Amino acid sequence: MANIPIPMVRPEVKTDEIIERVKLEGIKLRYIANTLGIQEATLWRKLRNENEFKLSEIVKISLILGLTDAERDYLFSLKAIKPFLFKIK
Repeated sequence: MANIPIPMVRPEVKTDEIIERVKLEGIKLRYIANTLGIQEATLWRKLRNENEFKLSEIVKISLILGLTDAERDYLFSLKAIKPFLFKIK
């Protein structure tokens, strides 16, 4: 079985729009960080595109914020990597 090369793709999150959605929902970033099991400072680094989100973190944030699949894909730039994922649910 041949190894299939997977290109290195680093999606950029839409920081300002995610923060706006968090405010709109009345949720604290501290709550999101705690739910993800990370420090609030780590969440900020991920939101500023200094560190990458894990797929499981994106799914949890999507559930917390009530994002549609289209909103999630847009805010976390998942269309760039979606061809390399089997299914996001």
